[in-house]
Amino acid sequence: MHCLGFERTENGSCYNCKENFWGINCDRPKCRHGGKENNYTQKCQCISPHSGVHCEVLRVEDVYYHYNTRAYIIGPIGVLLIIPMVICFIVCERNARKRQINRIQKTWANELENKEEMKERRNSLLN
Repeated sequence: MHCLGFERTENGSCYNCKENFWGINCDRPKCRHGGKENNYTQKCQCISPHSGVHCEVLRVEDVYYHYNTRAYIIGPIGVLLIIPMVICFIVCERNARKRQINRIQKTWANELENKEEMKERRNSLLN
């Protein structure tokens, strides 16, 4: 029992509990940060990266481990998504360059035709 002080009620339960405990007899731990209470051991089962008796400790090593394991799991999936995107980008860029070259060639061809027509008109006017 983790009662605050020595005072008890008539049935033997506590008036107030110490910090991080609750229940009629103050025998149940308050688990923080999403930790779950184990009814058999009366201890908290903490969710990573938290640790400690009441899941109140957040160590840097635990945080690094937690996120590194996530990166280890998610990393290959990310690579499998990025490679097709890069290939798609390269193919689209090549096609865009080809279209641009075709547009420029058509424009030059039209300009040459227009110049020849202008020469013919000028010659016909001068003659």
